[in-house]
Amino acid sequence: MQSLKNEIMDRKKIAVRVITEELSEFGFSQNGKEWFLGSDEVVFVLALQKSSFDDFLYFNVGIYICSLSMITKTPKERECHIRTRLEDLFVHQIGRTPPDLYYTDTDEDFEKSLRILLRQFLCPLLSPLTNISGLKELYRNNVFSKSLVSREAREIISNLS
Repeated sequence: MQSLKNEIMDRKKIAVRVITEELSEFGFSQNGKEWFLGSDEVVFVLALQKSSFDDFLYFNVGIYICSLSMITKTPKERECHIRTRLEDLFVHQIGRTPPDLYYTDTDEDFEKSLRILLRQFLCPLLSPLTNISGLKELYRNNVFSKSLVSREAREIISNLS
């Protein structure tokens, strides 16, 4: 049991290091186990979460729409108007499947898969994820079909104008 707990702790350390390395060049700032990329319209949040039910480490995404309630440039993921798991942002990419972070056998496989997920899947989506017109386009393309979207956010991003 202690060995599995240490493995999860090691994976969390690996995740923090890899996320910081990969996202710092895109202008992300970090506060604890959350990373932020903001514009005047939207703050994108990536947060780590240890599962309460098993020994997995989850990657949560929050999208905070500033016009709805700008309280801070570093909102907690749980305060965001759109919330999802990182891998769920890529469900509708035809012919592309994100790497599976949850069932990697070794730390090296975990790190490699996380880098691929960030470089090849998340980073190309950063521009539309940080502005309202991009969110509207992603919404029209069903990118948020597995996401929790607040009523207020849905009213903004489902509006075609």
